[in-house]
Amino acid sequence: MIDHVWSVLCSFSSVDRDSNNISLFNVIEQLTVEAIGPPPDDAGLPVRMEVVSLWVRRNPELPARGVARVVLESPGRQPRTFPEFDLDLTAHERLRTQARFDGLPISASGRHYMVVEYQASTDSPWQQAARIPLQVAIQFETPKQVPPDS
Repeated sequence: MIDHVWSVLCSFSSVDRDSNNISLFNVIEQLTVEAIGPPPDDAGLPVRMEVVSLWVRRNPELPARGVARVVLESPGRQPRTFPEFDLDLTAHERLRTQARFDGLPISASGRHYMVVEYQASTDSPWQQAARIPLQVAIQFETPKQVPPDS
């Protein structure tokens, strides 16, 4: 079995080659975005971010495997599920995962959630491991009219 220890939403992370320690940069709790005009429904925020998680074996002596995924919950929209990734704790007792995003399909202000879920086996149900709130404030500006050339 696998236990989830923590998950953090940040701009980026870096693993030191010598110590194998991870550094998390710019932990994200809120985004304020200025946009011109109302966005189309399928618009997204072009923001780079990562959900970094730490997983461990429940029993340190027993190798374990599973899969995880991140689900974006947005107000008034269907949840958006991102691709699954392996949780392979067969060779090591702990594992860090970094789910990277170059943009998110968010087009409205409000509280959104990055939900980390995992599945111990293909026939077991998905379990919520973490639910990270992300407050988004989109400030829309009216496009400025450019006078025609005289």
